[in-house]
Amino acid sequence: MIRKRPWRAAGVALAALVAACNNNNNGVLNNVVPPGPPTGLVYQLNLGEQIGTDSVIEPGVLLSWLPPSPDSSVQDFVVYGTDSSDNAGFLRRAITTSVSFHDAGTPQAQYYVTSQDVNGVESAPSNVVLIDPTDTVSAPSNLTGTPFDSATELQWPDNSITGANGNHFDFYRVYSDSVSGNTCIGSSTVLEGQTVSNGFVITGIANGVPRCYFVTAVTRSGHESAGSPAIIVTPSSSDPPFTAARIPGNFPVIAHHPIVLHRAHTTTRLLSGK
Repeated sequence: MIRKRPWRAAGVALAALVAACNNNNNGVLNNVVPPGPPTGLVYQLNLGEQIGTDSVIEPGVLLSWLPPSPDSSVQDFVVYGTDSSDNAGFLRRAITTSVSFHDAGTPQAQYYVTSQDVNGVESAPSNVVLIDPTDTVSAPSNLTGTPFDSATELQWPDNSITGANGNHFDFYRVYSDSVSGNTCIGSSTVLEGQTVSNGFVITGIANGVPRCYFVTAVTRSGHESAGSPAIIVTPSSSDPPFTAARIPGNFPVIAHHPIVLHRAHTTTRLLSGK
């Protein structure tokens, strides 16, 4: 169940949230000891993808936290969020009995969570997390492709790791698009797979049919970089067959699956455009 409720005074500073929380639930007036607050609130962006023809993992943000312990009075948790970056205008996003919550769609700028007892008495807020769109790494600066018979091998440099915020790097995402008139068709984007290596092999591609490829880098918090420069590769039956012996490193080998994304790789762009 999702219910929204504005704080009594929009624009209140974070330092006043504890008092506002207790005043709203009348815990002080009724001499009720409020439950302990959740701790360790963290977030992980969910980039989203389509699995099969009718199952979609929506882009959004996964929040998780630790419950107060021991505290048997806690019945559930209340999730608050705001689009503001200055602790103003927090709204109630959801109530959950879980210690995690997936907020689908474009994430809020900030979140915090409270504990709530059976009488609706809320705790002080947890720590506030900022969904920081600047927590990203450089996009792979170059991408090369080698055609094989019904396969394509992709390689790129490791500048996402060696460049700015490189210690935040987690993995790469490899995408492909259809091609029309030597132009990539963005509405047909397919997530081919993910890898921690700087190479990738895609098999099961129709010979004589060009495909467009690009690669992004993702941080540990789930922020995705822009795409690398795109390339078009056209495998041919006259190209050498791909074999495991041709893998120059620990490149993963996957079979192409023509399932169109749920526009997952636009998550970071949506954040920066709010």
